[in-house]
Amino acid sequence: MRSVHYQISTTLPARPEVAFKWHSNPKLFYRLAPPWKSLQVETLAANLSNGTETVFRVPIAPFIGRKWVAEHSDYAPPFRFRDTQRKGPFAHWTHLHSFGDNSDGTCTLTDEIEFAPPLKMLTEPIFRRTLTRMIDSLFAYRHHTSVQDVQYASDWKDSKRLSIAVTGSSGMIGQRFCNFAETLGHQITRIHRDAGSSEGVYWEPSRGQIDAEKLEGFDAIVHLAGENIAGKRWSTKQKRRIRDSRVSSTELLVKTVSGLANPPNVLVSASAIGFYGDRGDETLDDEASPSDETFLSRTAQEWEQATDLLQDSNVRLVKTRFGIVLSPQGGALKELLRPFNFCLGGKVGNGRQYWSWVTIDDVVQSLMFCLQNNAISGPVNVVSPNACTNLEFVKALGSVLRRPTILPLPGFVARTVLGEMAEELLLHSTRVVPNKLLEHGYQFRDPVLTDALSILLGRSGKNHD
Repeated sequence: MRSVHYQISTTLPARPEVAFKWHSNPKLFYRLAPPWKSLQVETLAANLSNGTETVFRVPIAPFIGRKWVAEHSDYAPPFRFRDTQRKGPFAHWTHLHSFGDNSDGTCTLTDEIEFAPPLKMLTEPIFRRTLTRMIDSLFAYRHHTSVQDVQYASDWKDSKRLSIAVTGSSGMIGQRFCNFAETLGHQITRIHRDAGSSEGVYWEPSRGQIDAEKLEGFDAIVHLAGENIAGKRWSTKQKRRIRDSRVSSTELLVKTVSGLANPPNVLVSASAIGFYGDRGDETLDDEASPSDETFLSRTAQEWEQATDLLQDSNVRLVKTRFGIVLSPQGGALKELLRPFNFCLGGKVGNGRQYWSWVTIDDVVQSLMFCLQNNAISGPVNVVSPNACTNLEFVKALGSVLRRPTILPLPGFVARTVLGEMAEELLLHSTRVVPNKLLEHGYQFRDPVLTDALSILLGRSGKNHD
């Protein structure tokens, strides 16, 4: 079967030496892996020098994975490096990464691939088009992420590299944040529940246990721990777990930090826009008052109040109120994809309720922005500047997926199936604006919903037009 040649280029806002150093970080593999595919890393090369290997598994069918062994070669900083498949799903695959100097402080990143499809029994033109579309989506995502990450790194190139301790590092947001921070050169230490591990900082909030001595001297702490609010139906027991996992853990962490001889300069503690409650079409900025009428609002208020012990300390305190975090790997978007993929999508209730959304990469970049910007403190709304109604959201999702949106989910059905959780997560309306982030100069990576969904779901690139 004939080889296929694929090439794509984009301009990165940095000189080749800077872009190459960032791009050749082995941990960048996680940043650039497509979120709509589940890749499992078995061995990550320590560096990309000649002869090193990265081994991972790629899905080739539901519940079926294939090992891919990529050998790194042609390592010539800051101009190029190459990956060659030694074992994997393709008949052959070689990928050249090159960086060309544009003489204006930027460089051109070019990805050039030669591959042969794996299954000779399939008609070549049809299979070639399918593969090219998949590869085009992959590299549209990679280049979008590369441009945004390199731009952020360039904007903060003169800032100090931070030592950061992180709770909730195994969660969807925590994993993504740690990887983003590490590729920017920051040092991450995970606060975890594995008592047998000598790495990181041990804690067990349910027992009031934490290794306080190991928390001394960090530049920053990011607190993301908390039970998944949509993981189970809200029984009385589950609501207690949701509340305690946030409030009790925050109380323990804040009490510990307040007693440190060398506390962090800043603590960023997660919260949620559920703080505001069901507010119709009222526009809610970072200083808007809360509602006392809902479980999530009461929980968020207690969650934030648990940080009050640090209000008069020298620790800068930031409370990041997350909106609906979009990622195909978890949360609301993952759940919505199931009915939409089977052409069963539609508005929830009357569709007029506001959904204040934000992509996961804007969440993790906002967290880093709050750590690095010393002028930011207090509550910070972490949402896109373009909130939309539920109807607008499902129409955008249907358009990106090319699926109909004609099967609504009536409110009474949602309440019957999911109970109180449906009311607060799906039917309540919260129209939030990120004024504080915008006032401090934050540049959103993904401010437009259709563009964000296209990137996240692998529906971008010239072959998807």
